[in-house]
Amino acid sequence: MILRENVPLAPLTTFDIGGAHASDIARLARDMQMAVENIFGVSLEREVEYLGEVE
Repeated sequence: MILRENVPLAPLTTFDIGGAHASDIARLARDMQMAVENIFGVSLEREVEYLGEVE
C-alpha cells in the first residue's frame, strides 16, 4: 500500500480515504490527471462535481 499524504492507495484496488480530507483527495486526483497528461499526452476531464469548498 502506498501512502500519499493522508490518502492510502492500494495498487490494484480502490482507495480507502482513511483520515484524508476532501482537499487531499482533490489534490491527488489533480496530480494523477497531470501525470497521465505528462506521460501519455492524454488530457483527462474531471467528471466529479465537488460540493462546497474543496480546492
